[in-house]
Formats: sequence, structure tokens, C-alpha cells
Amino acid sequence: MDSYSAFWDNGDCTQSSLFVDLLKQGVTDVYICGLALDVCVKHTAMDAINQGFRTYVIVDGCRGVSPKGITETKEEFTKNGIVLLESNKVGTLSILMI
Repeated sequence: MDSYSAFWDNGDCTQSSLFVDLLKQGVTDVYICGLALDVCVKHTAMDAINQGFRTYVIVDGCRGVSPKGITETKEEFTKNGIVLLESNKVGTLSILMI
């Protein structure tokens, strides 16, 4: 499936199994990092918050495509309740790798 998000395809027509897999594991919070902040991380984070997960983006674990895109994405995250943090603020977590 062609997708920028880990949750949905690019047309928002087909949902991946991630949402159900996380619910089955009792996950309430998602921590996201990767490439690219202003594309894939953005789509995944927005889908996560829209599906009811407390959503965090680990900014020093990301790289973006363009400076403007990075700035706009960070503003959109903040506006939508997505928390931006540095990896040294994450602490010890139980991580489910999918």
C-alpha cells in the first residue's frame, strides 16, 4: 500500500493494521520519529492524534525535507495537541516495534 502514514494509505481509503494492533496491546501514547518530519512523520502523527492517541514527536530523531516544511509542520503539531520533545526527555519506555 502506498502510504506516507503508518495508519492509512495516501488516499485515506485503506487503514493498516497498526491502529487495531496498538489497541489490542493497550497502547494509549505513541512516540514518533523518522524521515521525513514534514511528510511521513507528519501524516503518521496527525493520524495518531486523530485516532485518539496521545501523540509525541521526538524532534531530534527526525529530519525533514525543507526548512519551511519543518517549521509549518511543527506549528501544525502544536496547534493539534501533538507534543514535540527531545529524545533525552523521553525517559524509559516500553516500546512496541511494528
